[in-house]
Amino acid sequence: MALREVIHSLLCSNITVILIGGTQELTVPVFQAFEPIKSKINLTTIDRTIDFLKDSVKNSSETYLNELLLKKRYLFKYCNLGHQVYLTDKNNLELIGKLFHDAYRLGDIRSNISLVEPVLRDTDLVSMDIGVVRQSDAPGFFSPSPNGFYAEEACQLARYAGLSERVSVFGIFEVNPKLDDRSQTLNLAAQLAWHFIDGFVCRNEEFPDEHNSNFKTFIVGHSDLDYEITFYKSLITERWWMQIPSPKTKESVIVSCSYEDYLSACEQEVPDIWWKSFQKLS
Repeated sequence: MALREVIHSLLCSNITVILIGGTQELTVPVFQAFEPIKSKINLTTIDRTIDFLKDSVKNSSETYLNELLLKKRYLFKYCNLGHQVYLTDKNNLELIGKLFHDAYRLGDIRSNISLVEPVLRDTDLVSMDIGVVRQSDAPGFFSPSPNGFYAEEACQLARYAGLSERVSVFGIFEVNPKLDDRSQTLNLAAQLAWHFIDGFVCRNEEFPDEHNSNFKTFIVGHSDLDYEITFYKSLITERWWMQIPSPKTKESVIVSCSYEDYLSACEQEVPDIWWKSFQKLS
């Protein structure tokens, strides 16, 4: 597919891509563009539902996750942000859990939007369905919902994506100009792109290293684990990371986390992100 080849060429040239328009199943060829380059790819979707239909053989904007979740792909970590429970099949949520992936409800994010910053910091590809924004802020969608993110919340998520040193493609899909009232949704898409770029120009290239004086290391023992949990805090940005041991390779993987994850570890709770990442590496 032409889109896959174009995105692959841009990625090889270290060019960050913003896509606006088209339906969300375009996420699949964009994901495929990463596969010759990376062996572990992290995908985050921002959507009011989880677009998975088990028995469907047709790839569409409502079923494209079949291709990514069930077939042998290089998908390491998947997360959906902003699903609304009454619009989401509970079986899809159970599948996400069984595969050790994540999904954050709209209400949980709205109560603390910084909760998902580590998710976006660890992502290669962000795919946003404009239908995740409520109808009054984004009417240019084939089936808008009265509930969803406010426009400014969606812009904050876009900025988090832009700040991430890892995000290489940011897609804004399902914008339909024929249904748009006074170009309101198109204006929002442009502002989402602006906030992504605003975050991009503020990127601070940093990664934990125990020998780097810009990081402080915290080691937490846990009574129920055979491993200690190592955290790193940036003294520049105050962002947090966590070290995950790999039983197979005897090496470690470092993933983004939050200060709340560190606090839960100190209370002898195993952070979800540690457990799920460990299961994937086992």
